[in-house]
Amino acid sequence: MNAVILAWYMINSTSKLNAPIIFFFCFTSKNLYYRF
Repeated sequence: MNAVILAWYMINSTSKLNAPIIFFFCFTSKNLYYRF
């Protein structure tokens, strides 16, 4: 849950160009979490 809030905060603070990278990081962290 913290990753989603952190991503939303970063997307609002940074430009939209960095948004896809943050979303990709969130999906990767979710996949690792579900894997373990």
